[in-house]
Amino acid sequence: MRQLTPTLFDELNDEKSKLHALLKYVKVDDTLDMEFRGNYFTLYYRGGQILSVEETKPKKYKWKPLDVKYNDGHKLKNNPENFEEYIPEAKHLIDYHICASKKNHLGEKEIQQLVVKENNYSTNSND
Repeated sequence: MRQLTPTLFDELNDEKSKLHALLKYVKVDDTLDMEFRGNYFTLYYRGGQILSVEETKPKKYKWKPLDVKYNDGHKLKNNPENFEEYIPEAKHLIDYHICASKKNHLGEKEIQQLVVKENNYSTNSND
């Protein structure tokens, strides 16, 4: 299901909310893709999942960090709720993972993310 819960939708639109600030951050960073699934959403970078936020109860959220498979032994210093510092760090770890991994499985996912971006933001996307 892609329809957001009413409380999550309201939180994303509330200008005083941390989730609204995150949404604004994502809107100005064209390397990020935000996908919605009912009571949670996920941020992707180069096809890798860097952050997920789940509504556990109305107005209660669980912030899930980068999947450990992308850490390559490095520990994240920042908490995902501190997203302005966390996202650049998580992006760096995904970049490192892609460059250092002998078997990069993100290539196809990265292309899929680029297709989604093109479909949503190109000048022809409303045609």
